[in-house]
Formats: sequence, C-alpha cells, structure tokens
Amino acid sequence: MKRWKRATAALMAGVILASGTLMAGCGKKNDQVIIYSNADDEAMTAMKNALDNNGFKDKYILQSFGTSELGGKLLAEGTNIEADLITMSSFYIDSAQQQNSMFKDLTFDHKTLTEYPSYYTPITAQEGAIIVNAELMKEKNLPMPKSLKDLADPQYKDMVSVTDIMSSSTAWLLIQALVSAYGEDGAKDVLTKIYENAGPHIEDSGSGPIKKVRAGEVAIGF
Repeated sequence: MKRWKRATAALMAGVILASGTLMAGCGKKNDQVIIYSNADDEAMTAMKNALDNNGFKDKYILQSFGTSELGGKLLAEGTNIEADLITMSSFYIDSAQQQNSMFKDLTFDHKTLTEYPSYYTPITAQEGAIIVNAELMKEKNLPMPKSLKDLADPQYKDMVSVTDIMSSSTAWLLIQALVSAYGEDGAKDVLTKIYENAGPHIEDSGSGPIKKVRAGEVAIGF
C-alpha cells in the first residue's frame, strides 16, 4: 500500500509538470495549474491528497465536471480550453486529440501494463459489475444472470438498468467488457438487446442503475 501511494503521488506530480494540454500561445498568466476532471468524488479526493502531500498544496485548482460536459468542452474549446491538465475517459481524449490536436506528449516515464498513446497515461482503474436486487429477483421469479449476455434475454424486459453511452463513462465499461467477451460484432448485438430490455431505465449517471436496484425499480443494474 505504501508503494502504491508513493507511485500515485509521483505519477500525479509528473503529470502536472508535464502539462497535459497544449496551451501555447493562449497568453495565460496564472500561477496555479488548472486541472479539469470527470473523476468521481473518491478519485478526486485521492488526487488532492497525492498533490497536497507532495508539495503542490495551493498550487493548483481542481475542477469537477460530468463526463459528457467535459467531453463537450474538449471538443468545442480545443486549445482555447482554460485547463492545463485533464483527467478524462480515453474515448473523449482520443476524439479531442483527433479533432483539435490539443495535447502534448508526456515526457516522464510511465510504466503501464498496456501501451497507450504518448499524450496520456492511466491514473485510476475502473471496473463494472452486474448488481442485483435479490428480493425483487425472487418476487419476479427471475433466474440469476451468469453473464452480461444474459442481460439481453427478453425475460429481463424492463428489469434492467444501464447507463447511456452518450452521457456516462460507465457505459464504456459495459461496452469494453462486451467486446472483450464477445468480439465487436457480438458486442453490438448484445448491447442492442440490453438497451431494449432497459427501456425507460437507461440512466445519464453511472450511479443511476444502482440507485434503481436499491429502490426496487429494477432487478438488475450494471
């Protein structure tokens, strides 16, 4: 755990010094590094702790945005964006770079298990899970799902809640898991049927499905 904390701190320090977005020629004069992030509260707290405990207290401004909101800013503002650094879902970063060529290459050593483009590196790990309301499952006489593909079964119609791919990075976790398990063509078919089953329970926020499962509005969430 101590090694992990040190690694996290070193990574955050390196990212800030590298200044992840290209701001040259913007005429910006601000002593504090501005960081935009779509991270959840827990990850924001971890980033603040890593920065503050390694000499960067009061040297940055960390601002939180929803995933779709920050994604829209990246695409619309490009190199005119106020931030020096962002933490964001890779899909949006790749899209913004393709459209605006707005990010610098990272120059510090960042050892990762997988190769990534030169202008970003992962700082958090995110996982998805199938969540069930066991009482409602029993009441509705529904079998326990054993895979993501099971969520596409018509017997779960209106009993599934997932997130909207246009507004939540949680949806990308689902898509990545589907592609990993069933390939791109298989993932497209399964996802279409899952969305059909979800119907009115397609949520904008990643926390939406678990709230609906807890409330007993649906039996299964991702």
